[in-house]
Amino acid sequence: MKLYISLNSPYVRMVRVLLEETGRAFEVEQVEVNPRDPSSGYWALNPTSRVPALELPNGTIIPESSLICAYLDKQLADGRFFAPLHADPQHLGMFGTAVAMLDRGVAARTEKMREGGPDHETFINTQLAAVIRAADAFEKFAAPKTGEIDMLDIAIACATAWVDFRHPEVKILEGRGRLSEWVQSTSARPSMLVTRPH
Repeated sequence: MKLYISLNSPYVRMVRVLLEETGRAFEVEQVEVNPRDPSSGYWALNPTSRVPALELPNGTIIPESSLICAYLDKQLADGRFFAPLHADPQHLGMFGTAVAMLDRGVAARTEKMREGGPDHETFINTQLAAVIRAADAFEKFAAPKTGEIDMLDIAIACATAWVDFRHPEVKILEGRGRLSEWVQSTSARPSMLVTRPH
């Protein structure tokens, strides 16, 4: 299998952390691509040109980080990282919220990088307000970790780390003690350290 990546992508990082946690990352070749470059050939593989994308041995392409994580979890880890999410709808819902937090944060980041239109600041503030609401939801949901790491832990750690990096003004963990403790316990793991963007 081949995983097409851009190292600064938080979506890619979720997949890479999962791979490290399975202990079988060596079974997946990681190929860096520039998803914005039409001459790279990546657009022919993945028409939407987003990263990551997973290429199976038979040539099938699986796009989108959540789908890739679910597939790799089943193939390489007997589904143990998603099992707690499937067992608890609230857990699954929080995972969806973590991915949506990233979507909103990326939208704000993209808007920050372009020339502003008349609604430039309003658009950014709307996206970041949703990021903040998601963080508040995680703070309410957070509980002391008693079991093994799962996909929700990975998603929240990757999402909050990226928001803290790209939108430091949000101060995503400030005043959220339970969320901060949750994130710190995951972020200290080797899988998070080796996938940290440089």
